[in-house]
Amino acid sequence: MARAVRRILQSPFGWLILIILILEAFAAIKVPYARQPKASTVYRNPTPHRGWPEYIKGQKGPHRKLVIIISNSQGIGWESARPESLYTAELEKEFALLNIPVEIENWSNGGITTPDIELLSFKAIQRKPDLLLFILGYNNFDFPPQLYLDYSPSDINLLAGEPSFWPYLKDTTFFKNTTFDDIMRRFLLIHSALARSRIALYDALAEHIPLEYHKYIFGHSREPLIRLDEALERRPRSRPLPPPKHILELANLALPALPVENMRQRLETFNIFYPMLNKRLSKNHIPFIWVWMPVASEVFPRESKRVMRVFEIETGKLIHNSTAKYIDLTYALPGKYFYMLNHLDEDGHKALSKILLPIIKDGLQ
Repeated sequence: MARAVRRILQSPFGWLILIILILEAFAAIKVPYARQPKASTVYRNPTPHRGWPEYIKGQKGPHRKLVIIISNSQGIGWESARPESLYTAELEKEFALLNIPVEIENWSNGGITTPDIELLSFKAIQRKPDLLLFILGYNNFDFPPQLYLDYSPSDINLLAGEPSFWPYLKDTTFFKNTTFDDIMRRFLLIHSALARSRIALYDALAEHIPLEYHKYIFGHSREPLIRLDEALERRPRSRPLPPPKHILELANLALPALPVENMRQRLETFNIFYPMLNKRLSKNHIPFIWVWMPVASEVFPRESKRVMRVFEIETGKLIHNSTAKYIDLTYALPGKYFYMLNHLDEDGHKALSKILLPIIKDGLQ
């Protein structure tokens, strides 16, 4: 054994391995990867802490039903300083008042993409909920579907680096657009602190370098992310959020008419995505409900409404022929409940929880 170690140390390759191991050990102290991190300490998701699917409540309690909700920024509720005011938390309160033992886990993430939804479905199968709800929108189905390693608000895409998921990746929309390098990079970001340290170093440097120079140094802008949960927590509870601009002005600025071609591309993605999702969940006996999320529809340009309606009708046909229950809440809430086109205020979260309560009760029967 001693002779083998001596031979390794006498070779340049052996010293290289030793240096890498030392750097890996040092990086593990500086950039740890916690599989069940605390929301206040996690490094890798500095913005929407409350949405990361590993923030689960441990083992499901005896004689309790587990409901997992996968949604987008509407489910995160960035505008609220109080996580307990989100519709997912309101639902738990409603069930408690009815003396029905139900746990709600909020797996929402801002800007969630088609691959994110697919990867979260793998994780949900491992978690084995009594009911799985997808509360999503037109904009969550990208074309072509692909992993986004540098998309900062979420690192759900790292789940593609989990070896337990590899046998199932071929049955995803993004598999044909994903390379071996894509998968291995995510594997290393989970299992190698040294690989994560590069991102940590870039983020630290970005805070001290003017934005106009980022593209020359990093290849793209790495605008420092705000720890939004912490910033909201520091704001006095008695001080409300600044009133948003008039919602119609916001819509005119932020939402030009959705092009028909864009709808066709997203519909193509959905038509590939949904049958695979339905087959996957049905095979694993996971009951699920598909919900199109509520939006401030009265402020959408007329052409955008028409395009969205076509999308919902076409996707609805596909969902109706599956094992899932289908609910369209696009026009369920009036504009007064929204901060912006699809972000709810606290009254909006309460109103949505009231609508979802009987839907979930029925799904748990």
